[in-house]
Amino acid sequence: MAVLLYGRLLTVDATAARYAYGRDRSVWIEPDRADGIVVIPVAHPEDWYVEGTEQRLKPAAALVHKARKSFRTDGAWPEGVAFNA
Repeated sequence: MAVLLYGRLLTVDATAARYAYGRDRSVWIEPDRADGIVVIPVAHPEDWYVEGTEQRLKPAAALVHKARKSFRTDGAWPEGVAFNA
């Protein structure tokens, strides 16, 4: 079964980048329809988490990986991230 997931950058500051994520592409336009909010700490991105839970959901992990890779390459958090598996 294919999984398609989208993420949109909500905020970024010196401490963390926050992404709304969900299975519906409308999350890019309407972040309030997101399945959750992923927080990626800038100093320790491997310590990412989903707001309101201690779970590290696999679909969210894929988005975190893509966002971190883009950050390492470009020096900026991407506005949008998509994952298809």
